[in-house]
Amino acid sequence: MEYRAVSPQGEVRWIRAIGGFYYDANGTPTRFDGITVDVSDSKLKEEIIQDARAEAEKANKAKDQFLATLSHELRTPLTPVLATLGLWEKRLEPPAGFRDDVQMIRRNIELEARLIDDLLDLTRVVKGKLIVSPEKIDVHDLIRHVVTVCSDDVLSKKIELTLKLDAENHHVKADSARLQQVLWNILRNAVKFSPRQSGVIVTTSNAPGGELRITMADHGIGMSPETLRKLFKPFEQGGDAITRRFGGLGLGLAISKALVDVQGGSIEAHSDGLGKGSSFTIVLPVLSAIDAAAAPIPKPATSTAESRRLHILLAEDHVDTARILKLVMSNWGHQVEIAESVARAVMMAREGTFDLLISDIGLPDGSGLDLMRQIRTFSRLPGIALTGYGMDEDIAATREAGFNAHLTKPTDLQQLQESIGKLSDATPATNGDDLQV
Repeated sequence: MEYRAVSPQGEVRWIRAIGGFYYDANGTPTRFDGITVDVSDSKLKEEIIQDARAEAEKANKAKDQFLATLSHELRTPLTPVLATLGLWEKRLEPPAGFRDDVQMIRRNIELEARLIDDLLDLTRVVKGKLIVSPEKIDVHDLIRHVVTVCSDDVLSKKIELTLKLDAENHHVKADSARLQQVLWNILRNAVKFSPRQSGVIVTTSNAPGGELRITMADHGIGMSPETLRKLFKPFEQGGDAITRRFGGLGLGLAISKALVDVQGGSIEAHSDGLGKGSSFTIVLPVLSAIDAAAAPIPKPATSTAESRRLHILLAEDHVDTARILKLVMSNWGHQVEIAESVARAVMMAREGTFDLLISDIGLPDGSGLDLMRQIRTFSRLPGIALTGYGMDEDIAATREAGFNAHLTKPTDLQQLQESIGKLSDATPATNGDDLQV
């Protein structure tokens, strides 16, 4: 056992005793036979380690909170910009060159959002909390889609992009969005680090064991053996000179490896040296011929928002976001009313009859979570959380509060329309006379 002892001079020492006590008839210890060891030094080291661990955990929580807040603050102003671009693209007959400028602005805003997502994904990787939703995927279709997404970058550098999709079995069970993220990261890097008018080749084949092998090869700057050894570590990008020249955070490949690993695959890189190009190979387990034919491949959801015109309560205190979202949803045929605070939204929900709540999480007098919890005391009003907070715990919190969906800013308008459509047939709203608790 260990006990704390104080010397006559007031010095605190820790003593470890090994042995046994002898007791008198009254149960009072009278003698101790054994040994005692002064363990004050080791106890002090233990306390130092515990204090350091507590400080590290505190710092880690502070970092996570900082990243969540940073994400929210960076995402929020991007939402009205993307929404405005969407309106311009659909409503205007632009002069020559204007549409290209709009698409250029959109690409760069979406890239900014992708960088924010990478920071959050890195936190998930470190915590081992990457979540995937496997489904049957035709990887050839996914590759063609990624090529389309990257087509502007390919054309701007006059890259010759060649597809050799020769795999006979190209169906896998994986998270479509996450696998697309991996393919996009690698293809974009291949284009980014390749000189103008060079070539990139994307091939698929079935490995001897039947696995699907996806290889993306370029004729770009190549990599040294040292770079290859640390390539999949966060914030590594082949040295300061590469970072200064090409930009980026150096997170894409680390996240890509984690995403492939969690889906039962592997990823590796190869280069013959600087200036000799690079290749990345992803290996994934394939579905058996029976499984590949059994279940249909999910098709993108089509919006049903047109089927019903909704009365929507929009709780949003960011003036530009509120204005443009109201304009967008009004163009879809919905009636939209704006509340800039929790108190205002609760009052409007009590006094009016709404079909849907769309709410930011950060509001000036509380949070969207508080808002939904209060509404849940008198209404079954369906809700969509539309917010810059996108950590896993944020998504879980919105679900727990009663929201039916969580969309992270900057929100793709088609995704918003599809979410509205899915909830358009949900339980009708009430004005306070229903669901009293």
